Amino acid sequence: MYFYYLHQIFSMNPAVYMFRSLLFASVFFFFITTYTCAQIQGRGGPDLYGYTWRDSYDSVGPLYSWVDITSSGTQVLGLADDNVIGPFAIPNEFQYYWYFPKLVWIGSNGYITFNSDNIASPFPVIPNAGGAHNFIAALMCDLNFAGAGNTGSCYYYATPDTLVFSWINVPFWTSGLPYYTGQNSFQIVMNRVDKSITFNYKRQIGLTLGNDITIGIENINGAIGLQHSKNVYPDTNYSVRFYYPDTVTYQVTDAGIDWNQSPFNQATFTLIQRPCPLTSYVKNYGNQPLGNFSIRSSVSSFNLTTPQRDTVAIASLPVAVDTVVNFDPLTPLAAGIYDMQTDLAGITNDMVAFNNQIRTKIVAIDTAQTDVPLDYSDGVPDGFGISWSSGNAGMGYYMLPPFFPYRITQYRLIITGDPTLQGCFLKIYADDGPNGGPGTLLDSTWADPASTPPGFLSLVPLSTPVTRNAGGFYVLWEMPAGSNISLARDLTQPISCRTMEVIQGAWAGYRSRLTEDMVLGVIARPLRNIDLAVDPPVFPLAGAVVNAPIRPRLRIRGVGTYPHGTATVSYRFGNQPIVTETLPAGSPTPGGSFVYEFTTPLSSVTSLGANLCLWVRQTDDVNRANDSTCIPLNFFLTGIEEQAEGSLIKIYPNPSDGQRVFIETTDLGKIDDVRVLDATGRLVAKISGFSSEEGRYEFDVESWSRGLYTIRVQGERGVATARLIHR
Repeated sequence: MYFYYLHQIFSMNPAVYMFRSLLFASVFFFFITTYTCAQIQGRGGPDLYGYTWRDSYDSVGPLYSWVDITSSGTQVLGLADDNVIGPFAIPNEFQYYWYFPKLVWIGSNGYITFNSDNIASPFPVIPNAGGAHNFIAALMCDLNFAGAGNTGSCYYYATPDTLVFSWINVPFWTSGLPYYTGQNSFQIVMNRVDKSITFNYKRQIGLTLGNDITIGIENINGAIGLQHSKNVYPDTNYSVRFYYPDTVTYQVTDAGIDWNQSPFNQATFTLIQRPCPLTSYVKNYGNQPLGNFSIRSSVSSFNLTTPQRDTVAIASLPVAVDTVVNFDPLTPLAAGIYDMQTDLAGITNDMVAFNNQIRTKIVAIDTAQTDVPLDYSDGVPDGFGISWSSGNAGMGYYMLPPFFPYRITQYRLIITGDPTLQGCFLKIYADDGPNGGPGTLLDSTWADPASTPPGFLSLVPLSTPVTRNAGGFYVLWEMPAGSNISLARDLTQPISCRTMEVIQGAWAGYRSRLTEDMVLGVIARPLRNIDLAVDPPVFPLAGAVVNAPIRPRLRIRGVGTYPHGTATVSYRFGNQPIVTETLPAGSPTPGGSFVYEFTTPLSSVTSLGANLCLWVRQTDDVNRANDSTCIPLNFFLTGIEEQAEGSLIKIYPNPSDGQRVFIETTDLGKIDDVRVLDATGRLVAKISGFSSEEGRYEFDVESWSRGLYTIRVQGERGVATARLIHR
């Protein structure tokens, strides 16, 4: 694993900061523990519930027998350094203590868990009331699947009566390149028939940092567990088996609040001035039925003069049953953090008190703001900043805004120290990865030291703003390799429980996510479904021939549901300069349309056939695909010189006599086509079948309406145009 460092600010003068690195507690184990070989103990236990263990050195213990599942099992992909993969369904039932887990997660650090906890250094003793619970630790220590050339792998196998989890040739983590050393092959075998759990150790080579190893089992609340050994390396070709008690006399009376608002008690966003449902998930963790107790909710905030309280009675809760409790909804009046605290009361002889209360963070959002901060922290640094040894690691969050669509425009963070001026990377990922995890990289921005001065809230623009019409996203703060930049922490309760650590590209729940947040978020802009669309131009029409300045007209439609505010409309003919004008405020309205006529005329300095492109732009437009249109247009210069001596064509009489017109051509060769356009550029006639006499062509105009016409003559050697007044 990567150790993380905590950096302390000694001077609060914004211009002068001094730092020192405090290596986290796990580092000290390196100095105070000694290398210990496996001791031939033979047996151990029972724990309070009745589990015992025997090893392969005991005369009636298990015989070492490795179960090879590399060809029959499923390889577990995605394990790296300090992360968990899952969940995997447990087919049928396996009894663990007095309950039956349905899902399992596999940890890179040599354990399985029924709670998805990412357990990393320092590794706990067993049992341990604080921290992670509900795990089976075969070789819980600093293992590492990451790094070029790493041969570590993991497999999972299930039959109707057996579950097997195998770690194969997995090295220990080390602080120097290639960040791994040694090899370990071991497995967990769970037998549904006799409820036993067996650890098999096939290979053990090398040392882990600090010799920090935990081997054993722990129950759902941490009150009970059986530790085989601590800081001891197991022998090779060695087995340990944990036996379920033949007779269970241990009675467990224990109800607990598993979470509020969302699984794993994770913080949620909500909107102000709208009801926010308040829910709690209560479980019977024990093996005794429960009844006649209550759960109380209290929500407090800076803008509530008195907390909002509610109490719900629970008549009964059978063994292994859970229930969702609904409280009166909260209607936040202002943006900010709301603290939801729930408590259980009225349970006689409740054996575990610490799970009777939970505090949950609810962050209210005001979408009337142009720019909305999405941040689980209170924006105030607490204690030391966090930094990872060797860099190339970072911290992240998953965020699901309560409004759509939205555009992420800035990163929001506080750096507590950057003594060597390294800067950092800031990134946004879509939630389209496996199981809703980080997938497509949507933005990557380099934040130089000047943009993130230590101790100040910094807003760093995204390289490219990210628009999301649905779903959430992941935000990541990442240290460059070898740097010691640090990110601010927020230790003020309640905690979001959403912090993630990202090491060498592998995402996992932060090992201290129950007690720490980071000052890291984004600025998002509610787009309010603003969408302007354009149709092909009203004037000129596609393929028109123009010989005089015109003012294009464009129909713009409001296909969104929210007024657009300030917008611009533009056109460009060929590669000529762009013409941009401001669209009148309020036009078009949502669901309506509006024809805009440009005040700047389209003219051409030369005869030209090219595309005329027109478009509309609005900063928060949610759909850019319908914002532009292009048509082909022919622009031919005409003027009095076309009737002058030397012109390619002459038209007479001009004005016409109302009956017939003659055209004489010079250097055009045989005439192939004659087209007539009215004053708007619309094609009104295509003339053919006219008579020719030595370069003079005659055609009838008696049926034409009075007006100004442009005659376009296509000859075998070129094109020429001239104007005709018909009366």
